[in-house]
Amino acid sequence: MKRNNVRLHCQVTGVLISTPCGHTVPVRVHFRYNQADAYAVTVEIHADTHVQTWRLDRDLLTLGLSQPSGSQTLRIRPLTLDWTLLDLPEGTEVRLLLIASSDIRVFLGRTLRIVALGDEGDTIDWDTELQGLVP
Repeated sequence: MKRNNVRLHCQVTGVLISTPCGHTVPVRVHFRYNQADAYAVTVEIHADTHVQTWRLDRDLLTLGLSQPSGSQTLRIRPLTLDWTLLDLPEGTEVRLLLIASSDIRVFLGRTLRIVALGDEGDTIDWDTELQGLVP
């Protein structure tokens, strides 16, 4: 079933912690969701003039609210009931992003109104995808 391509954008404030010195700075965090890429959430971290972009599985972000999840590239875990920590390695440096769990829950809830969990595959135009495989 083909639907309109709905996009969602939410801006929140987070705290970026750089290690090993523990320097902290408030940052703007943009969460983006696109129905055409229903499995993914894009997270943009705006610190001064530097923008760092991460593409996450929506399921991974959801799971990270309640238990540690992720891999060596990216880890998400609840710090407390109120705060979620994203571990974002950058080269040899580790950067931790602290975001209010309620902000993430509200954003994820809005994505679920666009595409319910388990319905992501319904948003793929399989005819177009399969035509791209044929020489």
